Amino acid sequence: MGAAFSCGEMEQADIELMMQTAYLVLRDTGRRPIEVASLRLKCLETRKDENTLIWDNVKKRRYGRKLPVTCETAEVIKTWQARRRQMEVPSRSRKYLFPSIRHHARPARQPPQDEREEIEEASTVLRRVRATRDHKLLPLTVIRKETPDAY
Repeated sequence: MGAAFSCGEMEQADIELMMQTAYLVLRDTGRRPIEVASLRLKCLETRKDENTLIWDNVKKRRYGRKLPVTCETAEVIKTWQARRRQMEVPSRSRKYLFPSIRHHARPARQPPQDEREEIEEASTVLRRVRATRDHKLLPLTVIRKETPDAY
């Protein structure tokens, strides 16, 4: 896997290991591709005999989620983490498990802690308002702009 793929100055063996790791994490965890691509380098937590993947649910803006993973999946991640820590990667990719394959690619935006708290607070208020059903929705007016025909 990844044999015919190039990724900056990465060696072919590293590309193959990265692709295999990404595939196995996708397959074994059921996470979305964007969630796997934005995993942090320190995404694996091991306590006693339990391994937990720490990931961000970007779609629902739930950060730092925890998902138990099998020992086999944890070993695959640990193997890639060990190799990944030895590699030279662009500064913007240093904190991520999988380095960017494009030089201009940007990691998924994670809001600062205070912004996350504001978002959570606003979401809570909106859920309460929706639950009461006493709120009144303002009518939505659509204004169409007249545009000349393109013919």
